[in-house]
Amino acid sequence: MNDSSSNYTEYVVAQKSEGKWRVKRILAVCGYVFFSIFWLGFMVGGLKIWPLGMLTPILTWLLVFLTWRYVAVEYEYTMASGTVTFTHIYGRRSRKQIYECKIKDFTRIAPVSDPYANDYAAKDIEITYDFRGSQNTPDAYFATFTDAKGKKGVIFFEMTNKALKICRFYNPSATVMSTTLRY
Repeated sequence: MNDSSSNYTEYVVAQKSEGKWRVKRILAVCGYVFFSIFWLGFMVGGLKIWPLGMLTPILTWLLVFLTWRYVAVEYEYTMASGTVTFTHIYGRRSRKQIYECKIKDFTRIAPVSDPYANDYAAKDIEITYDFRGSQNTPDAYFATFTDAKGKKGVIFFEMTNKALKICRFYNPSATVMSTTLRY
C-alpha cells in the first residue's frame, strides 16, 4: 500500500425521506398522478382521441424517469491528498460538484453537539451546505470555512473514522476527535 491510498477515502450517503425531502417526494408523486389523470381526461374525455389516451402509462413512466432523480439524492464526499470534494448525486446517474477545498483551510472540524454549537450556529455564517443523509445522524460533523470572497460558511456531513484520521493528519489544530463514530 502506498501513501496516497492511506490518505484517500470516499463516503456516500442517501438522503432519507424526511422533512423537506419527504414533502418534495409527496409532491412529485401527486404531480405524476395529476399528470396521468389530466392527460387521460383531456385526450379521452375532452378531445375524444382514444389512441393518445393509451400513451398515458408510457408518458407517466417517462416523466418519472426524467424527474425522480431530483428527489432521490445522494451525497458523496471524497478526501484525496488533503483536498475534500462534496458532490450531489442525482438518481445515481448524474453528479454535480458542490464544494471543494483543502482540509487545512477549515477553521473547525467538530461533531454537531452542544459544546460546538456556537461555531456552526454563529450569526456571521453566510453559506450553509448540508450533506447529511438525516438530520438525526449520530455521526454528524461540521466544518467551518471562509471562502475566497471572505464569506464564512459551514458544511454539515457524516464523518467516518478514516475521514476523521485524514482530517486530523492535514489539520490537527482544527479537528476534534470522536470515539463514537459508527464507521
